Amino acid sequence: MVSVYSFGKVTLLQGDLGDGKSKLMLSLAALLSKGAPLPFADEDESGEPMTVIYQTTEDDADDTVVPRFNSAGGDGDRLIFIKEDEKSLTFGDDRICEAVEKYNAKLLSLDPMSSYIGDICSMNNANETRAEFNHLIAVAKDTGCAIVIIAHMNKAKDTPYQRLYRHCRCSEKHSCCHPHGKQADPRRALSGAGQEQSCTDGVGYSL
Repeated sequence: MVSVYSFGKVTLLQGDLGDGKSKLMLSLAALLSKGAPLPFADEDESGEPMTVIYQTTEDDADDTVVPRFNSAGGDGDRLIFIKEDEKSLTFGDDRICEAVEKYNAKLLSLDPMSSYIGDICSMNNANETRAEFNHLIAVAKDTGCAIVIIAHMNKAKDTPYQRLYRHCRCSEKHSCCHPHGKQADPRRALSGAGQEQSCTDGVGYSL
């Protein structure tokens, strides 16, 4: 398959609500966490297991994200969340770079863009949006991490590209992974010192 991410780059994964963007990213994250080849790749294209950081405001870690990751065969020891209990995460947050460097993460997913671009930034202002993206671009370049931002298409502003996309897309959704491997423990959290601790908010870590 054509990869939806590039190491050291920021990629925007966009589609309509319900298209399966989050499920796709979790399936790819699960494969990368095991060092398994991606769908349609040759068997010899497998690599070293990678640590993945997955941030989302749309799904709960305990009942949705971790179970989906597990069902796709992901290695739970390589799935990390940056905790947002006390402070919401934004594109310009230093915790992103700290987390990527601390755990040598090779994939970071932010889902959806509207939740992480920041309250003071207007998504309709190109200059403000560009400034927010510049921080992520620098993090990706400096660390070699692939950063994928998931975004919803705006149905209120239907463009020819969006109409073409909706016309051509396949209505069937196919899972590209099958259950296997170690399960993530939704009650495990990693503290800043790397110590495991009990947690009711799902897997996570704090600095």
